[in-house]
Amino acid sequence: MVVYLIWFILLFLITKKYKAPILNVVILFYIAASACSIYTHYIITPEAYSTFLSITFHLLVLTLFIYPVVVYGKNERFHKIIQMDEERFTTLSYVLIVLQAFSTLYFLYYDVELFASGDLGALRNAASFGEDVSYTGKGIDRTIAGVGAYYYCINILFFFYSLAFLHKSKWFNLLLIITSSSRIFHAFSYLGRDGILLWLFSFIFSFFLFKPYLGEKAKGQVKMVFVYVGGIAIFLLGAISLSRFGTDSSNGLMDTFNSLVDYFGQPLNNFGQLFDKFHEYSGTKTIFPWFYGGTGTTGNQAVTGAVDFYNRYGFFSNIFFSFVGNFYKAWGPWLTLSIAIVYSIIMSRCLSHKNITMVSMLILMFCVQIIWHNYFYFLYNNRVGNLYMVTLPLLMWYCSSKKSSKKKNKMII
Repeated sequence: MVVYLIWFILLFLITKKYKAPILNVVILFYIAASACSIYTHYIITPEAYSTFLSITFHLLVLTLFIYPVVVYGKNERFHKIIQMDEERFTTLSYVLIVLQAFSTLYFLYYDVELFASGDLGALRNAASFGEDVSYTGKGIDRTIAGVGAYYYCINILFFFYSLAFLHKSKWFNLLLIITSSSRIFHAFSYLGRDGILLWLFSFIFSFFLFKPYLGEKAKGQVKMVFVYVGGIAIFLLGAISLSRFGTDSSNGLMDTFNSLVDYFGQPLNNFGQLFDKFHEYSGTKTIFPWFYGGTGTTGNQAVTGAVDFYNRYGFFSNIFFSFVGNFYKAWGPWLTLSIAIVYSIIMSRCLSHKNITMVSMLILMFCVQIIWHNYFYFLYNNRVGNLYMVTLPLLMWYCSSKKSSKKKNKMII
């Protein structure tokens, strides 16, 4: 586990000279995760293990996926922003506002029913043992609401873009940021906290991306949004975390701390045994189930599958292995490594240009999401996640209109 920490500290020291805030935040995140994995390995669960080969493979694949962000960060001080056609931006913004307003209202209705139904800890335990605690409905409306919730990050990106370059009304900007909460309500519908974390990650990403272009008035609006929306999100995250990890023992605070650190350090600790013991790869259908007509598994099926997996391999399949673990389970080491190399080359070329368009920003956002948002597991290996990945290039195509403004802004960070 110490190797992870050393590697990411070295990477941070090497790239620090680029003065690229987004890159620094991502690497610091992995440094913190590595420190948690060390604490977990030596203090909480010393039976966890990794081999030299598993650590080498994991770090190599992680670095290949991080490299495009390094390429962007290396040239960040020399970038020039080419603004998107304002009419197209406004049209797309209103479409996203309506879509995510629908998503928010859809899931909020079910969230109220879920939270009013009983003890959340008991419901989470019931879900863990295969009972159906879903309150999210069915059908095409659920799919639309789910895909809409995954676009929350684009609303946040557009909110900052509007503040930086356009003179949109206060209400327009508020609608963009308020409706971005759709992902939070979506996560609540399955008793998840990840929606809050992902919203905070996306907010931090967009802030650092557009910070050089924000005036004092705009920064004041950002501060207000973060204090109110972010403050509520952090409060909810803390409350839900305490309800999940808190204990009534005399050592409750320390137990809660250990549980949170263990939670954060798991992906780096767990990957080793997956790499060493699991060699029956499941194929692409586990990453892109929508393409194969997959409809997901029921709670009972998931629990039965996890128990069967444990009986066969000696560890559970439903713990965190990082997104690399999902790829490894699907494709094995050689294909996973090949995909990582191809991804790194293509995305690095896309982010190596000095002229940055809205398409470039969306590509950067996706690259950061892969390594940051998917740290625990690959978030997009479900129907709505697949649809998000499929439709994102279509949105990029719409943003790449030749009507884009010729006005350029030099980035100095």
